[in-house]
Amino acid sequence: SSVMATDVVPEILEAAAREGLQTTESNQSLVEWADLVVMAVKPQVVQAVIKDIAPVWKDNKVLVSICAGVTIDSYQDGLGEGSKVVRVMPNTPCLVGEAATAYAASKRCMDWEVDLVYDMFSAVGNATHRVPEYLLNSVTGLSGSGPAYVYMLIQAMSDAGVQGGLPRKVALSLAA
Repeated sequence: SSVMATDVVPEILEAAAREGLQTTESNQSLVEWADLVVMAVKPQVVQAVIKDIAPVWKDNKVLVSICAGVTIDSYQDGLGEGSKVVRVMPNTPCLVGEAATAYAASKRCMDWEVDLVYDMFSAVGNATHRVPEYLLNSVTGLSGSGPAYVYMLIQAMSDAGVQGGLPRKVALSLAA
């Protein structure tokens, strides 16, 4: 496999292996193996992971971050100013191929590397946009939280339809 995963939860690694991915319990082993590393952890864990991988990080690698609120500078502070970093903010509809994603890249990233990240995320949704990094927090508020509010509105409208006598399936179809 050309994809490797690491996680602190053994069940996640087992699931990844069942899907045909290579697995390791070592972040450093993964970084040494990979050309492109996707970091998808909770923001409060990022600094510990950076500290762990920094000794084996090389400037020819690309780090793709899916960690809300963690800036490119934060990664470069820990991995080196020459590090290639792409911050990406997809939203949960990527799970069904309908993602809205925005991304920003550090200056050292080559065009083909940024294009590769674009291709990765456009594969899970048609709305994939490169924006200046300072706009990513707005992106998170809009496309990250927005679908949840729309879902709540649809649910409330559907509930009102049921209260009015419609079967749930009909009410939900009409509301959506």
